[in-house]
Amino acid sequence: MPIISHIGRRSWKVRVLFAAMYLALALGAATMIYPFLLMISGSFKSEVDTDAFTIVPAYWFDDDVLYRKYLESRYVYVDRTEAVHQQVYQSWDRIEPVDRIDPAWVEAYRAYRAQADWPVSWFMVAEAGGTGHRRYFRRHARGFRKVMRRRFDDDLKAMNDHFRSGFESWEEVALFTHGLHSRRYRSIADPPDDDIQSAFNVYKRSVPPRDRVPVNLDGFFWHMYLRPVYGSLEGYNREHGTEWGDPRRIRLSRRAPRAPKAREDWQVYVREELNLAFLRLDDRLADRFGDFVARLDRYPDIDAYNVAHGTAWTGFDAIPFPTSVPPTLLAQDDWSAFIRDRDVCPVEAIEVYGPTHAFIDHAAQAGVTPADEMLALPLAEADHADFVERKGAIRWEEVRRNYIHVADYILLHGKAVRNTAIYCFLSVLTTLLVNPMAAYGLSRYRLPSQYKVLLICMATMAFPAEVTMIPAFVLLKHFPLWSLVVGVAVAAAVLVFGLRRFPRAPEAIVASIATGAGVVAGWWVVPWIAGAIGIDVGPVSTLNTFWALILPSMANGYGIFLLKGFFDSLPREMYEMADIDGAGPWTQFWSMTMALSKPILAVLALSAFTAAYSEFMMALIIIPDRDMWTLMVWIFQLQISAPRPVIQTSVLLAGIPTLLVFIFCQRLIIRGIVVPVEK
Repeated sequence: MPIISHIGRRSWKVRVLFAAMYLALALGAATMIYPFLLMISGSFKSEVDTDAFTIVPAYWFDDDVLYRKYLESRYVYVDRTEAVHQQVYQSWDRIEPVDRIDPAWVEAYRAYRAQADWPVSWFMVAEAGGTGHRRYFRRHARGFRKVMRRRFDDDLKAMNDHFRSGFESWEEVALFTHGLHSRRYRSIADPPDDDIQSAFNVYKRSVPPRDRVPVNLDGFFWHMYLRPVYGSLEGYNREHGTEWGDPRRIRLSRRAPRAPKAREDWQVYVREELNLAFLRLDDRLADRFGDFVARLDRYPDIDAYNVAHGTAWTGFDAIPFPTSVPPTLLAQDDWSAFIRDRDVCPVEAIEVYGPTHAFIDHAAQAGVTPADEMLALPLAEADHADFVERKGAIRWEEVRRNYIHVADYILLHGKAVRNTAIYCFLSVLTTLLVNPMAAYGLSRYRLPSQYKVLLICMATMAFPAEVTMIPAFVLLKHFPLWSLVVGVAVAAAVLVFGLRRFPRAPEAIVASIATGAGVVAGWWVVPWIAGAIGIDVGPVSTLNTFWALILPSMANGYGIFLLKGFFDSLPREMYEMADIDGAGPWTQFWSMTMALSKPILAVLALSAFTAAYSEFMMALIIIPDRDMWTLMVWIFQLQISAPRPVIQTSVLLAGIPTLLVFIFCQRLIIRGIVVPVEK
């Protein structure tokens, strides 16, 4: 009988009450759905828009936001973008599309970029990824890793042996492309095949021209040296007596400028900081180079020099003078020391030559000049032009990037998927075998002590899993396998013999005697006999095995209690008829009881799968071997260094298997909840 009659529902007061109830339910649903939608939206974002709490990512319809995300994907860091564009952005949200574009000059640069054969030390690779919390698996980071995995047949050890590297996982294999402006970056002209730099160079030469980012010497001169020294453009203008309104007016000229202050800045940066690959020296300094090398402390004589360099010069004056960067690292050290010495290397003999100057020379030969001299190397304008042409592809890459990142990470640790699948299968299998047999014994045979057993089973639910974590670890590390096997076998034999030989004896006494016999046989007799004949039957370690994961959860007190209640509801007459028909205990259990218990078994199987799939802490503690880690442990490792959008993506992807199991098994689950109540 309804609480409110049909006639009472016509009252406006009742209808207002119903409306308030439905409104409260709707608000409650919204408070659950809204955070979930925010997490889904966050899985499509990156550092640019991760703090924008919107259900729909803005870059799906806002090209300005997409442009910022494109630059973030291309350069990873704001300061690197500032150096390349020679601008002051400070944060991603301050970047706006360029509005000063000289189309002819920009197209001239893009045409030059398409055919330029730059040295590998002259350009970076876009979308190559970052480090720390910015470590995304960007497009070329994935591409380089894919090339290396294909080259070495997915064998990381073979790659480490070949390159003499120490990568612990494919995730660590990254494309090194930053720092090319700095003197600290050194590379030999033609690295051998067993040097990973050779693999870097081969991949860099294979990327499309639009993904080659030339080192903007003007930008790095401003961003890495002048800006830290003078603090701001206003500070630079104040010290130099200039009135520049844009940092792109400041250039790293080929030769030292005439103004004293600017000349000193140029000298310090070029002599001390600039990568040697962008320097040239006049050949008129050749007569000074040999004398300079002879004065270096590391070369007492020409023989020491020849040994260090693998040469056979007769004297220091015979050493050839390199007008550009030498091919070996040790020769580069000598050349760098020569450039830093102002007494032997005058500033007039030093020339800076890089992508900017090469492009200006190329444009001059083609008869193209910029409308504004500030656009010496229009990288910001070229980035925007590339963006306009490829907006669709860029948007699609941003949508799927986080999901590819997580999927790549999981596939790079492919054993995690295998380990999780095996663990879940074994957990479900043992749950559906051990718990039903224990519950069937308690329900079918009505043992006098069954309520005490049930009390013990229920008592296990009073303690959280964390309480048993350390004892379980100690037990699994020193597992008494042989003592347990012998003890259980002896106890079972004594129990069966006692019940058959003395049918009228109290079961508690027979069980106590059997337990005592098992303890004596397993923990005293067996070790004594094994020690006498020299066999080691001591504890064994089950750590780093699936047994360590399965044994602690094989029997579940709540599952036994739930199954016993369900089995008790089955009609006793059914078993009596089975006895009359000659069905044995196993047939009654397997063909009758288990067949009628599919709904409740489905609930237990889902609980076992969920517990095994989501197991983290115990799996981390008892499985120190990384090759045995399950999926949740690896996802935790990913979340340690991943940015927040990647974390949200990993959580969503990790929830898909459980969601699919629920969708396809929901009928059995509902029956498992409803049927016991109906019984």
